Amino acid sequence: MNQKFVFLDIDGTIIDTNEVIHNSTAEAIKLAQKNGHKLFLCTGREKHIVTPKLFELGLSNGVFSAGASIICDDKEIYHSSFSPEVYDKMINVLVDHNALIVLEGFNEEILLNDTYKENYTHFKEWLKQLGSVFIDGISHGLNNIDKVVFFASDCSVEQLSKEMGNECNIVTMSYQSGDNGGEIMQTGITKATGIEKILEYYGVDIKDTIGIGDGANDIEMLKFCNTGIAMGNSDKRAKDAADIITDDITDDGLYNAFKRMELI
Repeated sequence: MNQKFVFLDIDGTIIDTNEVIHNSTAEAIKLAQKNGHKLFLCTGREKHIVTPKLFELGLSNGVFSAGASIICDDKEIYHSSFSPEVYDKMINVLVDHNALIVLEGFNEEILLNDTYKENYTHFKEWLKQLGSVFIDGISHGLNNIDKVVFFASDCSVEQLSKEMGNECNIVTMSYQSGDNGGEIMQTGITKATGIEKILEYYGVDIKDTIGIGDGANDIEMLKFCNTGIAMGNSDKRAKDAADIITDDITDDGLYNAFKRMELI
């Protein structure tokens, strides 16, 4: 069996709501590793807000913050943050549109209390459980922010994109209803560029890659890998970008995908 390099999104792919990892998912991961395949996380999350349950499964390396942080052999081989100028422009637009703003950096997750909204109490509690911090006041000129997440803006993602220009890349989140929330990533940095750096690090050919995801920020990954697999519960955009569609996360989707690809 040829060794494969498998890149796995977290939310909606490995982890279900409430940080649940289904038994078949954990079994598939363990079996694939036992068979000699290399599995990597490929996520929009910074590493410090990844649930320890995944580290216990041997998933500690990969693409984090949607390509802004790359970790191989438990060391960071690449890191990129927004310039202070681009950061300020993003924040000004988001504040103008009354968005709830979460700043993501390599060492901490910060929810800005000035933009906090009561109907997102559950989200705030989730961030707190993962060790996030909360600050008062909007900080300007920051140079250590890798990605921004926002919710509940008073306009569409399309309008926000127009106002921010081409200095950043905004995608809606697959689990959001409507278009008033999304992720803002650095222009030219995606999960695919992160995977490319990992392949260069290990000297691996793209023909040995498999990418599995479910959301809009997985599109580049699904198109870049030799085989892109969308979960059955995926955003339509992810399904359109994939070569294969597996079952839902709640219906052994990852396990069945691994079986189909003969990883297990």
